Amino acid sequence: GSEPTSFGTLLEDAYYVQVDDDYVYVATGLNHCTIYRAPKSGGELEELASSESIHLALTRDGNTIPEMEIHDGKLYWANQYHNGHGLGTIAAIPLDGGPIEELAVRQNSPQDLVFHDGDMFWINGGDTWKSNGELMRLESGATEAEILVSGLRRPEYLQVDDDYIYVTAYDAEMDGFDFDIG
Repeated sequence: GSEPTSFGTLLEDAYYVQVDDDYVYVATGLNHCTIYRAPKSGGELEELASSESIHLALTRDGNTIPEMEIHDGKLYWANQYHNGHGLGTIAAIPLDGGPIEELAVRQNSPQDLVFHDGDMFWINGGDTWKSNGELMRLESGATEAEILVSGLRRPEYLQVDDDYIYVTAYDAEMDGFDFDIG
């Protein structure tokens, strides 16, 4: 084996990690998160964003859900305000730092970001035992997200390919929706 590369010491637990060709990105804290980056080759941590408005969800049913994604020069994340009933957001920051951009507001427990052909998809988990979950899409260049499917009960995992959008939900093993919905 090889020697580990140190990226510095964090004062809070690290919960999410993403990487690109040059950097490692880490989110710390359960609420009021801070997002850092460090060169893969080693070096000091650099704070990219720290805000009381960053609330990354830790887990759902004991499974880590990817809440941070890198796409087209930005780091995206889903802010979950548990029991906030529509206070979640989808946000982004340029990979080299800058202001936080809120892309979709008033989301009900957003999670599981997926990019496909430039469009961003996610699911709004809704309230735990109600059938008010939603499959969402923000098309590349659009300024407003659209609801593709509503009435889902506890949707949790999402994948997208060229033909279908796949969502797991509480009452079904997996639902496959035609990609051209909407």
